[in-house]
Amino acid sequence: MLRFGLMTAALCLALLTSPSAFAQAPENPNDAVPDAMPFDVPYGESVSIDEAKKIAAAAVAEAKKHGNWKMCITIVGPSGDLLYFERMDGAQLASV
Repeated sequence: MLRFGLMTAALCLALLTSPSAFAQAPENPNDAVPDAMPFDVPYGESVSIDEAKKIAAAAVAEAKKHGNWKMCITIVGPSGDLLYFERMDGAQLASV
């Protein structure tokens, strides 16, 4: 039993003093600051109100095609803000 304890202690000592234990961590890629914006993100509404109405009309047509599903249709902008909302007749009020 003493021999096993000594062998375990020697192995732990060898692992702690090995050169790989002191290796440096890789650099964080988030530390690099680009000189210019790496991509161009459009700012503003990506869908106009007329396009939102067309999208909602297509969703209503699809709902009616599938056995007159009663749905609430919401069109949102890129940041999640409400652009257009339509509640079909008979849709649950809690769906709003």
